[in-house]
Amino acid sequence: MKEALISPGPNVNIMIYPIPKPKVDQVFIEAIAIVTNSKNCVVTIFKPGNVELKDPMKGVMAHLETKERVKGVHVLVGLLTETWSLFDFWGARGMRVKYWGTGHENWELTTYAIPAEYVAAVALEPGAVGVLKFLGDRKSTFEIAEDMKAVYGIKPKLERLGSLEDVYKQRNAGGQQDLQSEVTYFFLTGKIALGECLDNRRYSEIN
Repeated sequence: MKEALISPGPNVNIMIYPIPKPKVDQVFIEAIAIVTNSKNCVVTIFKPGNVELKDPMKGVMAHLETKERVKGVHVLVGLLTETWSLFDFWGARGMRVKYWGTGHENWELTTYAIPAEYVAAVALEPGAVGVLKFLGDRKSTFEIAEDMKAVYGIKPKLERLGSLEDVYKQRNAGGQQDLQSEVTYFFLTGKIALGECLDNRRYSEIN
């Protein structure tokens, strides 16, 4: 290996392998950044300083751009539903959903399993380089509550925590950036939205 492992932050591992033959037309997946939800959005959308803990990814991207035979792959997937407990979104004991904003702002969602399938498919395709975006679903807080009622027969209680301006102010409370507030604010304002130009159809075998 020319370069073994770069670990720019928690849960971020980038393996870089040498190309076996020096042919220009043989470009493989030499660097795969398996960075999900908010972490990977940092790569192309966040400006330096927006989320200080994620700034190292900017350096990783700049590093890969200096390589002639190494191409980076950045997989953007939105928010992982398994991480919602970190955002105090769902309270199972009280059947309560907490939210910021009006409740009509969209979340872009997926689960751990789906990005794993897409990353595996991307790794097997030599031409898949650059930024790829995969969306599981797009739902507002109110729509999620209605879906829970339809599936489980019980509509959760809704608790509004404040406006988007309130969560914005909370981002730097105490003199240190609060990652949960950062991610909530950037997601609900649409600043890190995946948009409509997605790559799901590129791998139609994945449901």
